[in-house]
Amino acid sequence: WAMRFALYGRREVVDAQYRVVDAAFTAIPGVEVERRAYAGDDVAGVTMHDDKVQCGIPGMELMDRFMEPYGEYTGHLDFSPVSPHTGREVVEVIGLMKSLYGRHDIPYVAGLIMSPRNVLHISTSFYDTRDERQTSRAYDAYRDLVTGMAEAGYGLYRTNLRYMDFVAEQYDFNDHALRRFTETIKDAIDPNGILSPGKQGIWPRAMRS
Repeated sequence: WAMRFALYGRREVVDAQYRVVDAAFTAIPGVEVERRAYAGDDVAGVTMHDDKVQCGIPGMELMDRFMEPYGEYTGHLDFSPVSPHTGREVVEVIGLMKSLYGRHDIPYVAGLIMSPRNVLHISTSFYDTRDERQTSRAYDAYRDLVTGMAEAGYGLYRTNLRYMDFVAEQYDFNDHALRRFTETIKDAIDPNGILSPGKQGIWPRAMRS
């Protein structure tokens, strides 16, 4: 396991906050804390991908990593359910995701993005786009992952173009109240359906089935 986080503000404030954080983490056996500090205008000095993310500096380094399995022919499917920010549910979701990936003999590779209210479980499966069997397995597994998480009460916070309608369909509380609400907004601000029709399963009135 590895974790990254950032503290922002005046040097004196960050130093004080860091002492509290460092004391909390180093009290856990086996945990090591590494600190890297950057001035607010030190853009050129930030070279590591993880640090760039925390500093708000865009870059393509992560995509270079994604090309490692099969070079330029590497495909990947992102699967990112959301859970409450509680230890019990985070562990529950990790176990469920491992089980679902295991059904399809796909390794569980994931990272967690935490906010005060929820946790995003960012996982990815890789496949060789030249291999029809690998590609089909990845896409078939994705549907199973979506429905498996939905049955347990967990939805996704993002998905790919192919499965936007399918993922939106899982949010079925009160006869798809969320979709009806977003469609109402869509009709009000984009009645002609010009802006990204179908994005995240939200279609303009003229294109709804």
